[in-house]
Amino acid sequence: MIVFDYFNTKHVWRLLGGSLISKFGDGLAEMLFVVLAYQLSGSDPAGVGVAYGLRFLPYLLLGPLSAKVSSHYPRRAILIWCDTIRLVLACCFAFTLWTGNLSFSALVFYGASVTTIRAFSTPAFFTALRDYSVEKGDLPKINSINQMFTESGMIVGPAIGGYLLYIGVEEFLLVLLDALTFLISLIFIAPLPRKEGGKAFEQGERVISIKAAIVEYYKNLALERRTPGQKAAVYSGALIVFVGGVISVVLPGLALEIVKEDHGIATAMTLLGIGAILGSFLSGKGKTWTLRALLCCWALYGLSILFIGVLPSQAHLFYLSCLTLGGLGGVVDVAIPSVIQLNSSSDTTPVNFATFSTLANISDSMSGFLVAIVAGFIALNSIPIVFGAATFLIALGLLAAEGQFIKATSEHR
Repeated sequence: MIVFDYFNTKHVWRLLGGSLISKFGDGLAEMLFVVLAYQLSGSDPAGVGVAYGLRFLPYLLLGPLSAKVSSHYPRRAILIWCDTIRLVLACCFAFTLWTGNLSFSALVFYGASVTTIRAFSTPAFFTALRDYSVEKGDLPKINSINQMFTESGMIVGPAIGGYLLYIGVEEFLLVLLDALTFLISLIFIAPLPRKEGGKAFEQGERVISIKAAIVEYYKNLALERRTPGQKAAVYSGALIVFVGGVISVVLPGLALEIVKEDHGIATAMTLLGIGAILGSFLSGKGKTWTLRALLCCWALYGLSILFIGVLPSQAHLFYLSCLTLGGLGGVVDVAIPSVIQLNSSSDTTPVNFATFSTLANISDSMSGFLVAIVAGFIALNSIPIVFGAATFLIALGLLAAEGQFIKATSEHR
């Protein structure tokens, strides 16, 4: 069906397999980060929001550089270096936990280090999928499978982590398990054949200009070319400012309030993942994605966030809303890379992905701070109403503006 009929190269499967294994570790680490943040902050949502936001700050400096690196150097080499560095970082963090020296600042530093590496690995990975795929029309299906693999990892990781914590396994052993996933990912990726890097790299230019990287990045951020791929990267990256904090900070807090037990966090995250797998599967059935369809999905995503705050505080309704939110999130997560890949050239694909990755993580950082600020003025269950309404209205506005732009372009022609 969706798995075997659309591409016949083992190289794509190596990329997807390595991603699946590393996502097990990512899901485990994300759950553990939230648990440790709540422990170190005294179960204060504002403190968790600050911790969540601070770990994304390096993107402000390294985002422009990651765009140039991903478009200049061979993507296989970037992925190998990223997994190797994350393996070392995880081992160092496990040692810190084992010695009992973990502090709030150490937790934030580790989180910031890992997300910094993702600034380089994300555009490299999605560009590598484009490099190794057989036909461009296969990309939505490949993205769908990748997202299902990703969400499977994000389900299994928290589930395993929650169970191991429940039976009394030490936190540092969970981090070592995370490190093991990066090692296995390296085993998948290392045998891939070398693909060419950018034109300048193949012509012997091994060092990139930081000034040129910054100029190129901000030209892309300013929508200089106004292509659908560029717009998808910028619009989606910006809209995450209203989503990231709700999913990573508010939902765990609501789970604790409604369910009254720590396992409520793991259950909520698991249902988000199950919904995302279903949404990813359904969204991969088409041959193409358009920018307008993506914006419609963002509007529906905003509504699903809003409903979390509107529904009564009952466990079964909360879990159902998590499943729905995950489903729409899965659709959006497949649509974003598909629109970028299908509307970008081989040279602009990594730049657009780096733009999205950087904006998305900066937005995640801002979202955490926004949650921390808003939590001081309104009840926790009111935050999804505010953030969901903002997402819905902005997506509708962008959709209307896109319609006017298409109309004006048609008239000009």
